[in-house]
Amino acid sequence: MLHTPRVHAVALPLLAAGLLGLCGCNSPTLFPDRCTVAVVTVSPPAPSLAVGDSLTLTAAYTGAVACQPDVPASGLHWSSSDTAVATVDSLRGVVRARQAGTAGITVHAPGEERVLGGTPVSVIGP
Repeated sequence: MLHTPRVHAVALPLLAAGLLGLCGCNSPTLFPDRCTVAVVTVSPPAPSLAVGDSLTLTAAYTGAVACQPDVPASGLHWSSSDTAVATVDSLRGVVRARQAGTAGITVHAPGEERVLGGTPVSVIGP
């Protein structure tokens, strides 16, 4: 008997923690207008998709101090750690599942490389 759901229930939160821990996402980011954002939350967290499915992720600022950054959360850019597994539209956050595996989907400010938030996406399929 396979216990795949249990493995995913344990592995996905660990991957999410690893993605955010390695990128330094928990430390505040200073935007050009001097607003400090502690973290960007990506929803839904740790989604699972079947090969061929798509899903739109959203980003929201949390921990903003005193003001909002020049870039609205809807204007942040997206990227995938493994485009063979899942691609993501860099402007709209639409994830497309391509093959079985897990890809980290991250979000960053336009023109910036520092990751502000992210989530693992699991693709289930043949």
